[in-house]
Amino acid sequence: MLYNQPEFINDTLGHRNTSYNKFVFLTKDTISISEFYLAYAYCGSPLLRDFDSKIKIIVDNTNSLKKDFSNISSVKLDTFQCAKIDTIHKADFGTYDLNKIGAFSGKFKTSGKKNIRGLMIEYSNEHIDENGEKAYAESQTYFEKEIYVKDSLK
Repeated sequence: MLYNQPEFINDTLGHRNTSYNKFVFLTKDTISISEFYLAYAYCGSPLLRDFDSKIKIIVDNTNSLKKDFSNISSVKLDTFQCAKIDTIHKADFGTYDLNKIGAFSGKFKTSGKKNIRGLMIEYSNEHIDENGEKAYAESQTYFEKEIYVKDSLK
């Protein structure tokens, strides 16, 4: 049942009106050449929660991706799977759903201002389409973080 009172509208919508997806960078805003930045993404508002969804993080670690992502098909991207699948980034995420959280990292070979751009993809192969068949579905959340890479010799 939907109520028309303003104080109830957000609580009674048939869909989620807010997003609580987090991108946490554990490394300081300044790192040295060849030093890894460390981060994780958390899908706190899964849109496909009823379909056994997982996340993966796609990141440009070359500082080549344009702000509007218009060149995404021509940039080398790194893919990081959710913590339940990832065998490289062993982290203790406590009570988090390991399908909805994942670690990612990268490093740069040159100094200067860098923009880490990417997206978190929530996906499921269990989504039910308009024909009642199982199908692939995804939602994407874009992120950007500016860091500075200093020459480690200075």
